[in-house]
Amino acid sequence: MSGASTPSAPGTGGGAGVPPTGAGQADLHLHTVHSDGTYQPSELVAAAVGHGLSVIALTDHDTLEGCAATAAAAAAAGLGFIAGTEITAEVGGRELHILGYFMDLADPVLLGELARAQSIRQERIREMVRRLNGRGIGLEPESVFQLAQCKAPGRPHVARAL
Repeated sequence: MSGASTPSAPGTGGGAGVPPTGAGQADLHLHTVHSDGTYQPSELVAAAVGHGLSVIALTDHDTLEGCAATAAAAAAAGLGFIAGTEITAEVGGRELHILGYFMDLADPVLLGELARAQSIRQERIREMVRRLNGRGIGLEPESVFQLAQCKAPGRPHVARAL
């Protein structure tokens, strides 16, 4: 892929990556094992290349954990990469997901907010498990967390644990 730009190095104040120039296909809403996806970052990049994509954005739920590895794999594959996240918010008592792109992987305010969102997600898992236990379904929160192996567990992890 000619004309591809490489992502900024993580922790250098950038890290958002720059998409390549020229026409191509993109997927700007992807998840890895760092939230509710099933691919490791390198596997996600390989799949994107296999599908002929020119640019991808990693938007794991409430985390930037997979961005550095995905950026490195994308750079090695000549694939444009955009560091992102899918931020969970609540508006009027309803859950809302906001996609953020070109995130600074070292921004302390953003990282603090993501850590807060991760704590809320973990408490939500505990509450889901309590409700399931109340209905006679035996499940421990620790089994969900162990299965998830990430800081941003969600409903799919509870479903897999069942």
